[in-house]
Amino acid sequence: MRAAIDHYEREVATVGSQASVREAADAMRASGAGSLVVLDEETHPVGILTDRDLLERVIADGRDVGATRVCDVMTQPLQVASPDDPLDRVVEVMSANGVRRVPIVRNGALTGIVTLDDALAALSDELHELTAGRRRAISTAERGARARELAREIAQRAREVGEQLDELGAEVKSTLTRELEALQERIRSRRG
Repeated sequence: MRAAIDHYEREVATVGSQASVREAADAMRASGAGSLVVLDEETHPVGILTDRDLLERVIADGRDVGATRVCDVMTQPLQVASPDDPLDRVVEVMSANGVRRVPIVRNGALTGIVTLDDALAALSDELHELTAGRRRAISTAERGARARELAREIAQRAREVGEQLDELGAEVKSTLTRELEALQERIRSRRG
């Protein structure tokens, strides 16, 4: 399986940890994203804010969107992966932690994000490649099997033709022998 670096989105919507939930919601709408990676003052990723976090921890709790800070409602600890991690490890992180997005971090810096949709698309591509390879292998195997079957059929037919020629040869020999004997008999009867 290929590395996460082959599948992640490099453009990641972010928000500062001290921003208000209102600012975060506006950033989500502007970017068309369902989540924002939360960065601390040194721009290190420290959490993630999802549309579900807004619904459950802000709206459902009746919090003031202008006064509530992102750091108070974000999901943490942040589950991350390295660009060098295989994609299946990223999927394991998603599964084990019940998350749909895993930020990609190198040396403490955010470099991208892998979403469940990215992983599913990559896995779908790999399944397609495996299926196509299997089809090619089966096709090659089928061609080989058919060639062996044809070779057996040709060998069997050659044996049958050989036997027929042998039978014809014996028949011809027998016929020739009878005709020679008949000819010799005629010759003897003329002499005698």
